[in-house]
Amino acid sequence: MLSETKKIFLFVLLCTLTACSILLIDKYQAVGEQLLLNPDFTDELQAWQVRQTPLANVKVRDNVLELKSDSLEGNVQVWQEVSAVLNGAKVRLKASLKTEDVNGNGKSWSRARLLLIQPHQWQGRYFAYHVVAALSGTHDWQTYSKVFTTVRNRGSQVRIQLPNSQGAFFVKDLSLYRVEEQVVYRWGKWLFIALWISFIALLFVPVLKAKRNVVPFIAAPILFLIVIGTAMTGSIKNQLKYALLSKLEKYIVPIQEAVWKVGYRLHFEPVSLDITKVAHFLLFGAFTFMFVFGNPDRSKVRQMGDIFMLACATECIQFYIDGRSPLFSDVLIDMAGGLTALVLYMLLMKVGLFKRMNA
Repeated sequence: MLSETKKIFLFVLLCTLTACSILLIDKYQAVGEQLLLNPDFTDELQAWQVRQTPLANVKVRDNVLELKSDSLEGNVQVWQEVSAVLNGAKVRLKASLKTEDVNGNGKSWSRARLLLIQPHQWQGRYFAYHVVAALSGTHDWQTYSKVFTTVRNRGSQVRIQLPNSQGAFFVKDLSLYRVEEQVVYRWGKWLFIALWISFIALLFVPVLKAKRNVVPFIAAPILFLIVIGTAMTGSIKNQLKYALLSKLEKYIVPIQEAVWKVGYRLHFEPVSLDITKVAHFLLFGAFTFMFVFGNPDRSKVRQMGDIFMLACATECIQFYIDGRSPLFSDVLIDMAGGLTALVLYMLLMKVGLFKRMNA
């Protein structure tokens, strides 16, 4: 087994190489023609549809689209149906955006937003929507670009909106193209995924050498679920997420109705529950517990260091997974689950639950 110093060196080296690959290698190249009609607004709002309230307005000046609202009650949206059938193709939506004093009502959707929407409604809401940018406050001109994998057998819309916000939102140089992976990136992607999975396997070695034989049989499936959840594409993740939330709602609604009958009005919003964050916390908590339980004599600091590197490794893999992006907040959630499990283990040790096992 590698020493702790060599393990940390290998982790830092992989992080550095991953960062270089993301920054230096262009992932995608555009193929085909522009998918939007009148994307530069040279013909004013031709091919675009508009919806606005009396307190908001939209205009085009010098090939710049301006959405403006004078009140939080204002709502203005501009959109275009994409005529091309995308059927699972990767597309890049790109634009230069600027905002002036955009102030919403505190909701995540009450911002100046540029989105690609695919009308796959679930309980009256879109779930197949992809946000290029969601801005508040004042921002000077900046180019925003994101690549999305579209859902098969669904129409598509490019939507520019300033909903329930006040301020001004400016858009120019809008484009939507099909893209495909560069050959160099494609090979590099699989190489780095393999390297990170190998590193995760290296972190699993102390579990294989655990003093208690049952530990590998419990920890291995947990680690397998962590890796599968990490490697899952964004579209599959969303489908599973909303399927689980749909099942959850079947149990919540009867409880809600029963409470209403006795005179208490409660409002449940299962759709807002991010079940993936709960999974992060629980899986890393369970794995950490088995990790510590299997090696009680190993330094707890080193064990938590391994859990931290595992959390970072899973996020780095997501650089190369379609529809996923690494989040430091997920690392913090993973570590919170791990620390909770560690505290639980130490409390159980203190009350003597594992005393005979460790004798």
